[in-house]
Amino acid sequence: MDYEYDMDAPQELTRAEVQKRRFEKKRRNLNEKLSGLSVLVFALAFAVIIFFLLFFPRPTETKLENRKLAEWPKFSLKALFTGKYTGGIKEHYNDTAPYRDDLKGVGDEIRARFGFTSKHTVKFSNGVRKVTEYQEESRTPKATSMPGAAGRRMTEATERGEEANQKDFRGIDADGAWNNGQLTVYQDGHYRCMELFGGGVGSSYAEALNYLHGVLGNTVTIYSMPCPLACEFYLPKNYADCAANQSDCFDKTAEKLDDGIVSINVCPVLAKHTEENIYSRTDHHWQSLGAYYACRTFAETAGVPFADLSKYEKGSWSGYVGTMYAFSRDANLKNDPEEFVYYKPTCDYESYYYDQQFNYSYNDDLFWDNIEDSSSYYLTYIHGDSNVVKTVTNVRNGRRLLVVKDSYGNAQIPFYSSSFEQIIVVDMRYFERNLITLIETMDITDVLFTCSSFSVVGGNADNLMNLMTQDAYSDLVDNAPTASSTND
Repeated sequence: MDYEYDMDAPQELTRAEVQKRRFEKKRRNLNEKLSGLSVLVFALAFAVIIFFLLFFPRPTETKLENRKLAEWPKFSLKALFTGKYTGGIKEHYNDTAPYRDDLKGVGDEIRARFGFTSKHTVKFSNGVRKVTEYQEESRTPKATSMPGAAGRRMTEATERGEEANQKDFRGIDADGAWNNGQLTVYQDGHYRCMELFGGGVGSSYAEALNYLHGVLGNTVTIYSMPCPLACEFYLPKNYADCAANQSDCFDKTAEKLDDGIVSINVCPVLAKHTEENIYSRTDHHWQSLGAYYACRTFAETAGVPFADLSKYEKGSWSGYVGTMYAFSRDANLKNDPEEFVYYKPTCDYESYYYDQQFNYSYNDDLFWDNIEDSSSYYLTYIHGDSNVVKTVTNVRNGRRLLVVKDSYGNAQIPFYSSSFEQIIVVDMRYFERNLITLIETMDITDVLFTCSSFSVVGGNADNLMNLMTQDAYSDLVDNAPTASSTND
């Protein structure tokens, strides 16, 4: 007799099968609880992050990178429909994360402790990395072939017969490493990090100076004094192909300038002082002593008096770790701080600070002494880049100097206090009024363009022409109070 198997009839289970089913049921319940807990933890973490990003204060500048952070964009229908407004909002939120410097510092410490370096790091020991490889990370154009010195009026100070205090660092090999496109080398028992100059010729720079000279004629003397980067003097021999020659670049740029514009190449002067503290090891700027030698060269060329370094009050701060650590994130720099040295004039002067619209704000010293963050010591000079500054001195020679600069010019200003009746300083990147109107209104007799190699060949030079054409039909008024002791 055949029997049909009833699938719905209760089946007898073995003890092992019963235990297996119970285990699977418990596992499903546990997975459901863990999944719910994971969702809850994730939601809480997400809520904390959202609360952190929305309600914690957002910084306006970064001390690690020594720059202002992206501002909230200005609304306009054009900006909205072109995507610039929404893109600006995204950039603002990305750039201004709360406690961004602190969080980056923690990340760097963790990577350093575990021996991790940047994904761009390439280590060398007596090896060479060619310029063509570096161009992918460089901020400047690829090096080009550049001929010798221009036949331009140059200061005789470049051939100064003083005792040299120099060492040929470029003739010596050194171990080094690349981090985030920056080169750190080990020289004389210390680490030095350098930006590398990719080359180029300052066509926009020369075009702007020639335009100004064409407008002013010979009523105002125009000077060009570019400031070399540290790699011009401290790049080791085994890395020589990684940067272009800045002195040649300055000479080539000088060939493009009109007759009557005075070009000053300070590279030969600074090359005689390489064993002195003329450039920072942990920052992309020069030290005050390097600026002093450049200023002395300019003063001799301009035919104005110049005070010896012994006439200045020397000051210093220890524990300085500047912008090159922020650029490279190389822990070797952080663990090898340097001394920041500055020189204060002992002569009488008064300085007046304006915003970029040339509206008077306050008067103060040329030096900002209450800097708490050791990474920002370079801001001591004229309180950083964000001001227009007028300094009135006791000099009585009828000479009034306008300095058009980037941050390399900041360290120069105190050294001109013994050379000109007035020194007015504007930043080539930020000034919002017309430069020609400023020159005419303030009775300027001498204009000095002084900026880093990058600014000569890069985007900063493109803004120079804009300074001479913007706001061309507006009057300019100096609303600062009259100087007191300096005019007695």
